[in-house]
Amino acid sequence: MWSTEKYCAVCGCPFSLPLLWDRKIPSADNDTTLDLSNPYDADKLSQSEIRWLTDFRVVGRWLEPHRDLLKYSQSSPQYFFSCPAEWDYGGGAGEPSIPGAQDVFKKIQVYEHCDDLGGMLFPIHTCCLEIVNHLLQERRGRSLLKITNILEFMDILRDTRIANGTNIAEKRALSPYYSYGNSGGLEWSHNYFGARRFWGDGWDTEPGWEFLCADPVQVPRLAEWLLKKVQRFDGQAESAVQHSTISGSDDLAPAMPWLFASEIAALESEITNLVNQNSSPGIHFLSAAIVQTMKMTIEVMEEGNATDVPLGLQNRWRIWRILESAVANSVGS
Repeated sequence: MWSTEKYCAVCGCPFSLPLLWDRKIPSADNDTTLDLSNPYDADKLSQSEIRWLTDFRVVGRWLEPHRDLLKYSQSSPQYFFSCPAEWDYGGGAGEPSIPGAQDVFKKIQVYEHCDDLGGMLFPIHTCCLEIVNHLLQERRGRSLLKITNILEFMDILRDTRIANGTNIAEKRALSPYYSYGNSGGLEWSHNYFGARRFWGDGWDTEPGWEFLCADPVQVPRLAEWLLKKVQRFDGQAESAVQHSTISGSDDLAPAMPWLFASEIAALESEITNLVNQNSSPGIHFLSAAIVQTMKMTIEVMEEGNATDVPLGLQNRWRIWRILESAVANSVGS
């Protein structure tokens, strides 16, 4: 599959917006999508949920900092973190560029060595970086010894890219889409859990994949959605809760590390409100029920049947799986 694009090193998604088809608006007002037979449905995915795709940075490990670029980034001698970047399509596939002196944008080459010492830079969505930093913080909280800082994570990306260029026959066996010369980013055996199949093609031409472009950080009304799911528990789920080791709301964060602190706090607040209103069996049951609900939700998402799960949560879990897989492979090796 030929790709003239380059994609986020973390989630495998583009840096441009997909087209949304609003079926409530007459066709004359949807001319931009008339060439798409099955565009994304605006009833499922809103404009506000896709804006994150255009917000990205160039990030990576560099060992010989470029003096000019150093002035226009938040960098250190080892870690490069650019100002907000834009995509420059000039000259074919294009590269990201960052604002330099007098607002003149400077192109940066990604996915290739940027110095003679093995440095490499990657385009990464700001939202994806937030999830990466959350994962690293969670690993530090568990006092793990490896992959606890951004430099170590950048080394994973660099080593993966280098490995993509070797043992090509092996990589093709892992991924039917693999072609190093035509690749728009990193290659994994899991194919970014769905995103890789769209490299080189439109991201808005196959309904059912809208979650790939949904904001993975801002998931509206997540606590409200979870509690509604808890209220629809069946007998099997209630039995699992009764045998749960979850003893209270303090266990929520360790049990669901992919949720942000603000989301955990919202859940704790909702639990407290329900208990105070005497409308629930208690903190223990509610906390265990929420964790059990999330476990069942994950099973549904991994089976591809997550029709009632918020799209942003689906994308968050997909990205979390990508990161955990990358870390596990690195630690295991």
